[in-house]
Amino acid sequence: MSSKGNLRDHMKSIRQTVKISSAQKLIAGAHIVKARKMLERSKPYHDRIRLAIASVLKDCESESKYLDTGKEVKKQGLLVISADRGLAGGYNQNVIKMTVQDIANKTVVKVLTVGHIGYGKFRHINASAAQPTIPLDESFICAAENPTLYTSREIAERLMDLFESGEVDCFDIIYTQFHSAVRMIPSAERLFPLSPEMLGEASISKDMAIHFSEYEPSPDAVLETLIPQYLRGYIFSCLTQAWMCELNSRVIAMESAIKNGNEMLDKLALKYNRARQGSITQELTEIVAGAASME
Repeated sequence: MSSKGNLRDHMKSIRQTVKISSAQKLIAGAHIVKARKMLERSKPYHDRIRLAIASVLKDCESESKYLDTGKEVKKQGLLVISADRGLAGGYNQNVIKMTVQDIANKTVVKVLTVGHIGYGKFRHINASAAQPTIPLDESFICAAENPTLYTSREIAERLMDLFESGEVDCFDIIYTQFHSAVRMIPSAERLFPLSPEMLGEASISKDMAIHFSEYEPSPDAVLETLIPQYLRGYIFSCLTQAWMCELNSRVIAMESAIKNGNEMLDKLALKYNRARQGSITQELTEIVAGAASME
């Protein structure tokens, strides 16, 4: 049986862990509200940009390099959004697993990561393999938490540079979609080149319709300006959704940790009381035996 001192130390350590988990849960819960507001504010802008691109496409005389022409993809790039910190259950592992599977099934030549966890895991995979299997290109450190438009613009510019230089034929993004507090799904989506299905014109309400009669200087020039803005907005939306999923996963993980910690405290308290009662009984027995021997 464990000594009372060891049990007390163990219980003290668990209580501290429960306190830390409770604080992490409160912080994550407060940030979820902020992330949800950010996503709701960005959605109307994103929908307007999509509809504007769909409208301008009808009047363009030439095809943009950012539009899908059905060409075979030989060099693919991936943008992977993970977290900067752990303690979020299986959030990071699910994204990493999907990325590894995607690389195994496709011709991926560039992998850009957002967040410390994904970048560190991919480096570990490359280091442990006889030959690097993940073509890491760049990591955007400290960009997963509290995403900003500045961060999304920096990422979008890097992706467009790789595309325009011919290093990649297309770019996909792997992130976690937020559907509800209990439904968060890792998914892979095409960033560019764009297709009519990606613009989702039919899903936008008619009262948001945009009609242009003239373009300055030309429809093609307007389109070339809109597409980078669309890309920045789309990446910002994905970053915000991923952040919401990370926070929600952390809340769930901390709730589980708090529950397990309290259950362990109850079991250890029972063991401690039994050990304490046993020591008291032993002392009483020794006192009685000593008194009897003196008689």
